[in-house]
Amino acid sequence: MGWRCYRLPGTEGSRITVRVRADIRIARWKEVMMERFDNGVPANSISDAQWLKSSISSAVGNCVEVAALPQGDVAVRNSRYPDGPALIYTRDELKAFVAGAKSGEFDHVTA
Repeated sequence: MGWRCYRLPGTEGSRITVRVRADIRIARWKEVMMERFDNGVPANSISDAQWLKSSISSAVGNCVEVAALPQGDVAVRNSRYPDGPALIYTRDELKAFVAGAKSGEFDHVTA
């Protein structure tokens, strides 16, 4: 068992020190912590993403798709451009948007 320093993506100059053990929980923690996604990341670069779309979406692919990310955020992409950019939101941000959509706040955009 020893100590190692890791630099997390997007944290220039910052490091995190962890005690490294041959333990599956530590390995899984490192995997989750090291895989961080920023807005605009190519959607196809999000490994193991399970993209979901609404069952009432059109069959020609005009859909918004979402995927849960390991650290708890949610990725959103346009199904017409599956390799295009994905926008990353927290669950609270997405909940607020869905609540607004359900209450009709964005109806004027699609009218």
